[in-house]
Amino acid sequence: MTAYETVDWTPISETDLLKLIADETPQHNASAKRLWDAIRIQPVKWQLHPWGDLGGGFWVVAIFGQTVVWYNDIEDGFNTSPWTTPGLIDAYFCDQADLRYVLSYLSDSLLGGTALPPKLGPPRPGVIGGQPSHARVAVA
Repeated sequence: MTAYETVDWTPISETDLLKLIADETPQHNASAKRLWDAIRIQPVKWQLHPWGDLGGGFWVVAIFGQTVVWYNDIEDGFNTSPWTTPGLIDAYFCDQADLRYVLSYLSDSLLGGTALPPKLGPPRPGVIGGQPSHARVAVA
């Protein structure tokens, strides 16, 4: 077993992913729906070593220029990441966002010129919640 394997985790199936996307596709925000219709693709697995290795990659569901929208089924949420080579996600993030939220901030960024929100990166050995694992906060 590698450091990234878990005993009770199985990757999301394409069928379950499509159901999740249908549940989270924006219906009432016209600009986000138009954006989704323009950037969505048939879900396809892209590689992101080492985090995606166990599940055969992560499902990419949309391409927005040099950014992919993908589902992190380890962390249970949608993310955006840069890409330079088709089939390879350049950076791991664990934002755990709903698809509606991701599309909303992409739409805001496109229409309003705002920056994308900060991202939560991959786990780092010895770090818990952004603090070194030896730094503990006493709870009274």
